[in-house]
Amino acid sequence: MNQDDGGSPHINVGTPPAPDDRVEKVFVLVARQPDGGEGVYGHKIGDNMYNFVTPDLGMKDMLETFLRERGTVEVCRREGIVLEWRTFEVVGESEVIT
Repeated sequence: MNQDDGGSPHINVGTPPAPDDRVEKVFVLVARQPDGGEGVYGHKIGDNMYNFVTPDLGMKDMLETFLRERGTVEVCRREGIVLEWRTFEVVGESEVIT
């Protein structure tokens, strides 16, 4: 789909999920600022900004290892930023937007 058709081109990252795969729970890394404000943690990986949100427990662990190996956790601790994983699960009906 192009801009003339009412959308912007996009790319797929990775392979599409299997037909039976469902996202019913996601892990979200939340950064809590010293003043109490919160936001979804993001980190630049290569040329892209990546928000730390995943439905996969293995990917969650890999993302955390990635941050620890780069010293990000220690830097956040020094700056008074608390990083914490939160789990969100589906409750009720989903709202389809397409």
